[in-house]
Amino acid sequence: MCSPDQTCSVLDTTPLRTIMCQCPPDTLVDVSGRCVPIVVVKPQCQIDSDCSDREKCVRGSCVEACRVDRCGVNALCNSFHHQAVCTCAAGYTGNPHIECANIPKTPVVITPPECYTDSDCGYDRTCHNEMCVNPCVLEKSCGVGAFCSANDHRAVCRCPPGFEGDARVECVAPVGVTVGCTSNSECPKSESCINRICVSPCNCGSNADCRVVNHYPTCFCRPGYSGNPQIGCVKLGCQSDNECDSDKQCYNGQCLNPCILGDPCAMNAECYGQNHRAACRCPPGLEGNPFERCERVECHTDSECPNNRACIQQRCVDPCSSIANPACARNAICYAQNHAAGCICPPHLPEGNPISFCTAPSREAGRPQCEHDGECPSKLACIQNQCVNPCEKLSPCHHSAHCTVEDTLPVRTMICTCPEGWVPNENGECHAVIVPIPPGCTSDNDCPGAEACINRLCRNPCDCGTDAECFVNNHRAICSCKKGYEGNPNIACQAVGCRIDSECGSGRACINGNCINPCLVKDPCGVNAECFVHQHHAECRCTSGYRGNPFDRCIVVGCYANSDCPGDRQCINAQCINPCVYDNPCSPRAECQVQNHLAMCRCPIGYIGNPYVDCKPEPQPECREDSECPARLACLNNKCQDPCAVLEPCQRPAECQVIGSVPVRTMVCICPPGYISSGSGTCTPEPAVKEIGACISDSDCPSEKACFNSICKNPCNCGPNAECRVKNHKPICTCRQGFDGNPELECHRVGCRTDDDCTNTHTCINRQCVPACESAYCGNKAICHAYNHRAVCECPPGLAGNPQVNCIQVGCRTDSECPSNRACINTKCENPCEAANPCDAPAECKIYNHVVECICPPGTVSDGGRGCLREEAKCRSDSECPSHFACINAECVNPCTIAKPCGVNAECTVLDTVPVRTLVCQCVPGYQGNAAVQCDKVAACRTDLGFQYTPEGACVCPPGRALNDLDACIPCPPEKGLKVDDRGRCVCALERGLIIDERGNCVCPPEFGYRLDYKGNCVPQGPECERDEDCADDRYCNLEPKTCDNPCEEKVCGENAICNATRHRAICICPPGYTGNPEVSCNTTQPHMRTDFPRANLEVSCLSNGVQVAVTVSDYFNGILYVKGHSKDEKCRRVIDGETSERLELFTVNFGTCGLIHVNGEASFVLVIQHHPKLMTDKAKAYHIKCMYRTGEQTVTLGFNVSMLTTAGTIANTGPPPTCLMKIVTPTGEEINSAEIGDNLVLQVDVQPGSIYGGFARSCVAKTTEDSIENEYLVTDEDGCATDPTIFGEWEYNPDTQSLLASFNAFKFPSSDTIRFQCNIRVCFGKCQPVNCRGYNAFGRRRRAIEDLNENNTDVANAGDILTGQLREEITIESNAILTLERREERGADPRTVASAQRAEDICVSMIGFIIALVITALLALVAVAIAVSCWLMAYRRRPKTTGPLPHPPEFPNPLFTTPEPMAEPSPDYLT
Repeated sequence: MCSPDQTCSVLDTTPLRTIMCQCPPDTLVDVSGRCVPIVVVKPQCQIDSDCSDREKCVRGSCVEACRVDRCGVNALCNSFHHQAVCTCAAGYTGNPHIECANIPKTPVVITPPECYTDSDCGYDRTCHNEMCVNPCVLEKSCGVGAFCSANDHRAVCRCPPGFEGDARVECVAPVGVTVGCTSNSECPKSESCINRICVSPCNCGSNADCRVVNHYPTCFCRPGYSGNPQIGCVKLGCQSDNECDSDKQCYNGQCLNPCILGDPCAMNAECYGQNHRAACRCPPGLEGNPFERCERVECHTDSECPNNRACIQQRCVDPCSSIANPACARNAICYAQNHAAGCICPPHLPEGNPISFCTAPSREAGRPQCEHDGECPSKLACIQNQCVNPCEKLSPCHHSAHCTVEDTLPVRTMICTCPEGWVPNENGECHAVIVPIPPGCTSDNDCPGAEACINRLCRNPCDCGTDAECFVNNHRAICSCKKGYEGNPNIACQAVGCRIDSECGSGRACINGNCINPCLVKDPCGVNAECFVHQHHAECRCTSGYRGNPFDRCIVVGCYANSDCPGDRQCINAQCINPCVYDNPCSPRAECQVQNHLAMCRCPIGYIGNPYVDCKPEPQPECREDSECPARLACLNNKCQDPCAVLEPCQRPAECQVIGSVPVRTMVCICPPGYISSGSGTCTPEPAVKEIGACISDSDCPSEKACFNSICKNPCNCGPNAECRVKNHKPICTCRQGFDGNPELECHRVGCRTDDDCTNTHTCINRQCVPACESAYCGNKAICHAYNHRAVCECPPGLAGNPQVNCIQVGCRTDSECPSNRACINTKCENPCEAANPCDAPAECKIYNHVVECICPPGTVSDGGRGCLREEAKCRSDSECPSHFACINAECVNPCTIAKPCGVNAECTVLDTVPVRTLVCQCVPGYQGNAAVQCDKVAACRTDLGFQYTPEGACVCPPGRALNDLDACIPCPPEKGLKVDDRGRCVCALERGLIIDERGNCVCPPEFGYRLDYKGNCVPQGPECERDEDCADDRYCNLEPKTCDNPCEEKVCGENAICNATRHRAICICPPGYTGNPEVSCNTTQPHMRTDFPRANLEVSCLSNGVQVAVTVSDYFNGILYVKGHSKDEKCRRVIDGETSERLELFTVNFGTCGLIHVNGEASFVLVIQHHPKLMTDKAKAYHIKCMYRTGEQTVTLGFNVSMLTTAGTIANTGPPPTCLMKIVTPTGEEINSAEIGDNLVLQVDVQPGSIYGGFARSCVAKTTEDSIENEYLVTDEDGCATDPTIFGEWEYNPDTQSLLASFNAFKFPSSDTIRFQCNIRVCFGKCQPVNCRGYNAFGRRRRAIEDLNENNTDVANAGDILTGQLREEITIESNAILTLERREERGADPRTVASAQRAEDICVSMIGFIIALVITALLALVAVAIAVSCWLMAYRRRPKTTGPLPHPPEFPNPLFTTPEPMAEPSPDYLT
C-alpha cells in the first residue's frame, strides 16, 4: 500500500481498520507519492531595502516594482527606489496610472477636404493634396533668385530688376559690383538682402509704381489706373463700354462696377457685372426670381443642396453660418465642403486644436522666431526676427486706402488699393467716384424706422422664411412665425394642427390636435435616462455612460480604460463620467465639450482668448455698417453690438437669434419646443404643455420644480441611494444615512470587507472605506495620488527625487525644460506668479505654457490690461452663467452661497449640469452621516480593535501586530511562525517551513517530527539548543534537557531587588528609587519612606510584544484581575474562581490592547487585583506595572518596576466613603410620614461629606411599598430630566445645604395609599455639572459628557481634577415611605346647628387634664433625646480612622497619593 520509503501502520478504527502511510522525519510526500526531503528556503528579503533599487520585497522574494504596481494603458513603467514610476510616452497624454491617450495633432472630428479643384480656393491659392496652399511654397515653383507671386491659382515668376535669365530656371545677377549681405540691415533701406545680395525687392505688375519702405516693397496703381498693382493695373479712362472689362461699365470717362451705379436686385439677391450692365442672381442655396425674391431651396438630404451647403431644417444652409453653429474654435477658420463644416487653424496659428484653440508655433530655445519672410505664416513678414503684419508695422498706404499683404517670395509685397467705387489720385489718396444721386439715402438715418438704406435706396429689410411675418425695429428686420405656426422663421414655419400622427414630422406626435414632442407631455423615463421619439411615440434610453433599465434607473458604467466608455465619456475612478462635469479643465466662461474621451474647451460666441485660461469679451470695434461687424453683431450707434440685447425684439420665452445677413442684420424670434408663435415675437404654450406647467423663469414654477426649456419639471437626477431636495429651484443631492460617495453618481453603503467594496481612490481599513492617501507616508514636497485602492507617491512637476523620501527642485536653462505651469527663473523652475505677481486685484495670476496670464473672476471683465472691471450682466438660464455659477434672480451667483443647503461638517459643490445646475452635499473627509443635516467624525482609529495613533496622527497597528481577516490588529509574533506581509496583514510564514492545516491554522506539525525554534522557523525535532546562542536573549540553554529556560527561575536576588534576564544570564537590579547591592538588599533613596516595603507576590516579564505578569494567588481566592480602565474588555480581565490550593496565574497584556503602548521607551499600566467577583472592597490592591526598554549599542536590557497601590474602600482609602440619603420633606425641610393629595412636597437628596462629593439623580421611580410593577411610575428619565414637570419638577441644587431638591405635589396610586421613591444617584468629585432639560439646568446625567466617555473607561479623577465633576460611582437609594391620603372636603355648616356651635375661645380645659398633658410631653421629649444619643454613639464607633486602614500606618503614607506621578484610584468594576 505504501511506497518503499514510507512506514505503514494500522489504526484500530471501526467498523473498518485504517492504514496510514507516514514519511520519515524531515521529509514530505511529493506529487508522485514518494518522500522527499523538506527544503527550508530562506527568504530572499524581509523589507524593500534588502532588494535592489528596482525591486520590491513581496512575500519574501525580490520582484521588479513594475511587475507589482501596474501602470495604466499605453503607459511606460520605470522601477526606481523600489517604486513603479509611471509616465506617458512622447505623443501621449493622460493619467499614466489609468490610461495614456494619443495627443490629437489633427482635428478630432473628421473634417472634409478643404478643396478638390483650384476653383475651391482663392485666386492666390492652388489646390494641393486637398488643401489650399500658396503655389510659391511648392517645390520648384520658380527658379533660383527669382521673385514669386500668385495669380489665378498659379505661381508667377519674375527676375529682380537688372537680373537676367529664365525666371523659372535661374535669375543671373548683373555683371558689375554687387554688395553682399547676410541680412536686410546690411543693405540700404531701398533694397533687400536676397540670396546674400542687396537688390531691389520690387515685384509689381504693369502700370504700377513701387515704393520701398524699410526694405519692403509697396505696390500701388499709377494715377488714372485701378486694379491689383501686384498683378497689373488697368486704365480707368474710357469713352465707351468696349474699353472696359465685361464686368465694368464706362461711366463719366471711368470703368466702374455697374452695381455701384444702380442695384436692381432683390434684397437677398447678388448683384454682379455682366456685359457692362448690372445683373442679378440668387446665391448658392437659394432659388427664385433674383429681381423679386430668392427663396431657400427645400431639401430632405444634403445631396439636394450645393456642395458648400448643408440641409438644415429642410433648407440648404451654409454649415459655417450661425444657424448651423459649427464646432470650430473662435480663432480657427471654418470652411464648407461636402455639405459639412471643416475647421482649420489659420497660418499664423498653425498649432493647437482647431476645434478648441489654435496656438502660435513653438520654437526652439535661443533661436529667433524667423530669419526671412518664408519662415513666417501667410500675410506676415519677418521684421526684426519677428513675424508681424507689415501693413501694421510699416503703414505704407494712405489711411483712405486699404493695405493688404501678398505672399510673394522671397520678400513679402504690400499693395495699396481703393475700396469699390473709389479711385486713387497722384498722392495715393482714394476718393469716391461721382455717381448719379437718385432720390435715395446715404445711411439708415435718411430712411424711416421701418426701412433701411440698401444700395443707396430706402428699402424694406425683411427677408424672412415662408409663413413668417416680419416687423422692423431700428431699421433691422425681425422675423417671427405667423400665429399658429412654429419653426425657424428665417427658414420656414409650419402649421401646428393635425388629426393623426402621420401628419406630424419626425420626432412629433399628434396630441390634442397639435403636433408636439410626446416627451414634453409625458416623460416615462427614469433617472439618468433620456426620452426620444420613435415612430411618434416616446421611448427611453440610457444617456451616454450609463446602462440599465431606462424606464426605472440607469447606473453609471464601470470601466478600466477610456476605451470601455463612449466617446463623450472618460474613465475616471473606474466610472464612465462626463469630464466636463467632474473634471472641467476649462476657464469659467469657456464652453466644455467631450471629444474622444477628452474635455475640449472653446470660448463661446462673442468671446475670444485661450479657453483653458480665460475667455474675454470680444472687442467691439467702431463701424459704419453691419457688414463691418462680426456675424452675430450689428452696427448700432457706430459700435458693434448684439442687436438682440440692445433692441430686445422678442418676448420671453421666445429666443432671439441674429442672422448674419448683409448689408443689414436680421433677427429671428424662435419659440421653444411645446410653444407656438402668437405673432410679433411672442409665444404661447400648447394646451398639453399648459396642463403640465408653462414657465418663463423658475419663479413661475412651484418650489419643488425648475423651468426646463420653458416647462416646469422636477430637476432631480441624483444617483442610487441618494436623496434629492429642491431649494431655490435647484436640485441638491445627498447620500442617504448610512451611505457615502458621490450622490450625483452613486452612493455606497458605509463599511466594507474588501477594497472592491470601496471606490477606486479608497481602501478598506478597519471595515471603513478611507482615502488611500490618508494612511500613506510620502516624502517632503511629494504628492499622493490614489489609484486602484492604493496610494502612489509622486514628485510634482518641476521636482525630482525619491517621492518616498524627498523631492528636490530641478534646474533648468529654458522654459521648455519646466512644466507648463512653471517658468525658468534663475535656473530654477518656479511659479512666476509667486515670484512677482503682475496682476491687479481682483485678477488672478495663472500660468499657461510658462507665460503669466491675468484672469478675471466671474462677474468681472478685463480692463484691457492687468486688472478687471465689474460686469453688470443679466442672465435668464444657468447655461448663460460661468462654470459653477447659477442664474438666480437674473444674476449669476454661486448657489451654494445663496442656498446654503448642506449641514454641519458638509461641503457644497456645484456641478455644471444642464439645463439646471446641480448642488451636491458631501461630508468633509473624515466625517460620515447625512450631509444635508450633520456629518459626524468617523472613528477612524478603532483602539478597541488594537489600532493606535502615531505621533504624526496616523492610525496604525502597533509594532509586532498586524491585521487579521476581521481587520483587527492582533499580535503577529515571528517566533510563532507568523509574519506581516506587504499589505499589513498577519500571515503564515510558509517560507520558514510552516504549513496551514485543514482548519486554516498556521502550524509546525509535530506529528511529522517538526518544532518551532525561538526564531519562528519550523525545524526538525531534536535538541532545542546546544548553546546559549541558540536561545532568545532572555533565555539560557539548559544543557541537561537541552531546552531554553528562564535564568531568573533559579536566581535569588536580594530584598526589594528584581531579576532581569539579559544576554542569557539572570541579573539582579534595584528598581528605580532604590539603591544598594541587588544581590543582598535594595534600599529606598526617598526620605521618610518605608525601607521594609513588602515584596509583591507577582513577577513581571518585559516581552517584545507586551508585558506578562505572573501572580501567585492564595487558596480560596475568588476575584478578578483586570487592567484599570478596561475592566469590561475580555482581553484585559481574568476571572479566577475559588480553588483550595495556591497557584500561579499568568496575566499577559499585549501592546496595542488595554491601552498599553510604548512612550519614550517605557510601557506601563495599572493592574487591579480585586478579591470580590463584583465589588471592590478594602482588600483590593492596585499595582503600577512598568517596563523600561533601554536601547543602545549593546544587547537590549529589560527591566520593570512594581509599585504597590492598595485601596481601602469603594472610593478612596484616605477619606470617608460617600453616603447618600433621600427623604421626602416639606418645603421648609421638615420630614413627614403622611400627606394629602396635592400637598406641596420636596424630594431631597444629600451626598455626604458634601465638601468632597457631589451627586446628581437619574432614573427616579415612584412606587409603593408592595414593589408591584403595576404601581411604578418613572418621574425622571435616565438623563435626570423630569418626564412630566406638572407631576414631578426638575432637580435643583441648593448651595447652602448642598442638597438636590425636586418639588412635587403629593400623589398616590389607586390601589395603594403609600408612596416612596427610588433613584440612581451618581457620585462626583466636587459639584456635579448640570444637564439642560427643556432649556433649564437640571442636576441629572450630563448627556454630552456621558456620550464622550469611552464605554470601557473606569478611571476616576486624579487629585488635580477633584473639582471637575468627574463621575465616581453610582448608588441606588430609596426614600422614606409616606402615607398619602385623599384630601378631606370642607363641608358647609347646617344653618340649623349654627346656634348650638361653640366658639374656639369658649373651650375650657381642667387643671388635672393640663398637668397630665405636660407630663406626657416631657416623657416623649426624653425618649427622643435618648434615641438621638444612641444614634450618635453608633455612628461614632463606625466612623473610619482618618489615617486609613492598614497596611498604611501614618509613617508610611499610601503611595496612591505620594507617588510623584499622580495616579487615578482604581474604580470598582461594577460601576461601568
